[in-house]
Amino acid sequence: MINTFTEYASFGRRLAASFLDLLWIGTIVALLIYLSSGNDYLEYLQNISDTSQGWEQLRWQDFAINDGLPALLIIFCWLKYGATPGKLLFDCNIIDARSGKRLTFGQALLRYIGY
Repeated sequence: MINTFTEYASFGRRLAASFLDLLWIGTIVALLIYLSSGNDYLEYLQNISDTSQGWEQLRWQDFAINDGLPALLIIFCWLKYGATPGKLLFDCNIIDARSGKRLTFGQALLRYIGY
């Protein structure tokens, strides 16, 4: 049964919240990449894109920081707080549309994959 008291956030609120989330996650990712690679990271990226075997040279640490860490942070925030920090600032909660309750881990994972 769908919760009839649910007020959906407007596109503008969701966009602003997503932008704030991009800022804090991007800052964490950029800092960790800099700490793991130093100033050589941009040159490393250029070398990967210039070679025919570029993706084979991609380090697992880069994948973990660029893709894995944001997934873990976002799913953790959804499960623990019901929203990411940006969505919390704009008073947006992520809930199960049918029950009105917080997401389960499976729902959060599926939602993230959908992103």
